Amino acid sequence: MNDKKGKPVIGQLKEQIHQAILGREEEKAEALKYLLSILEKESYRQEGLDEEKIIALLRAEMKRKKEALRLFEKGKRDDLVAKEEQEIEWLKPFLGVK
Repeated sequence: MNDKKGKPVIGQLKEQIHQAILGREEEKAEALKYLLSILEKESYRQEGLDEEKIIALLRAEMKRKKEALRLFEKGKRDDLVAKEEQEIEWLKPFLGVK
């Protein structure tokens, strides 16, 4: 899935990491670096990834984060709820979700 400019998801992700670093948004940069590491690890395992596989991996990560969010809410861990909610918001643009 490419954005409006036709940039691949990994390129978008790297650009967002760079912008977060420049903007001194440490939490965002770390969360996005984690996503990039997931993609790079899987790319190494499968000897490359196409955009469909990348989107599938990001969707799986979104599902994992939503499940963690549900459990944190159930456990009344407001600090972790806020963190997961923010990370979900940072992940959405890469899946074409607004």
